[in-house]
Amino acid sequence: MDTLIVTPKNKKQPSLLKGLLKEMEINFKVKSIDYEKIKMIKEEFFERIDRSMEEVKKGNFVTLTPELEKELFKNVK
Repeated sequence: MDTLIVTPKNKKQPSLLKGLLKEMEINFKVKSIDYEKIKMIKEEFFERIDRSMEEVKKGNFVTLTPELEKELFKNVK
């Protein structure tokens, strides 16, 4: 069975979609996303990259070996 992810473009569309899905007796869930919480400004993004690069220069990193990859993803099908 497929999962559909729908992103309405205005305030009227969610209401119409919910009504249509209910009428068609299709089960659905509504999840709200607070985009302001997850939005990152450009400067923040580059600051994080710079901090990560500094950590690598200091030797603070892990190399993904085949053994580590196997361990990390052992429960993923």
